[in-house]
Amino acid sequence: MLVQNSVFPTSPSQPCTGVSVDLLEIYRALFERSCDAITALAAALHTIYDRRGFRVISNRV
Repeated sequence: MLVQNSVFPTSPSQPCTGVSVDLLEIYRALFERSCDAITALAAALHTIYDRRGFRVISNRV
């Protein structure tokens, strides 16, 4: 039920807390580019927007 609503459970049985799948996607993209904090965040957001079909006009990443 949680996963159908885009929330990932924090425990396998009787979860009382969940984490947004969107937040996990941001964390994953940030982890893939973990160097400089600001550059990593910008690149992670660029990746997420790109995966969702939003194209960035600027050539700088």
